[in-house]
Amino acid sequence: MFRAVVSTAFAADFEKMEAFASGFEGPTTQLFPIMLSNIAALAANSKLPAIAKMVIAESRNFPDLARIWHDDIVSRVLDTLTKLIARGQKRGELVAGDARLHAFSLVGPMVMALLFREVFASTASNPPDLQALALQHSKTIIHGLQGSPTTGTASGRKKT
Repeated sequence: MFRAVVSTAFAADFEKMEAFASGFEGPTTQLFPIMLSNIAALAANSKLPAIAKMVIAESRNFPDLARIWHDDIVSRVLDTLTKLIARGQKRGELVAGDARLHAFSLVGPMVMALLFREVFASTASNPPDLQALALQHSKTIIHGLQGSPTTGTASGRKKT
């Protein structure tokens, strides 16, 4: 039953994001703000944070919940982002490194903000603005993935 809920509630949204991302021909760095903004919008307008909180709370008692959530949501998002980052690395747009770990770095703050809003909704006076976080974090992660003046950019050129 949980798998059906997850599939019906989120599958279409994730399929749209996956299709958009895989068909995006522009620089990878232009895609990050769009992807994070889409994640923020999905989370703000759905039960995604509440279900994630429930999975975290109940995964020890019901390991199948965690497996379904991982297989149907988490793994798909991480796999999509990992492929995009690897593609950006192959193009010379992004620094070398473990693309999957970069994917975790990309979505980590968004997941934290979603859980913060869900857990502390009734007690926090200033929950994080998901869209503002998506924009600010995408700028930060782009800066890091493009390289630094001391290491050079991903393509080996020095930044000025």
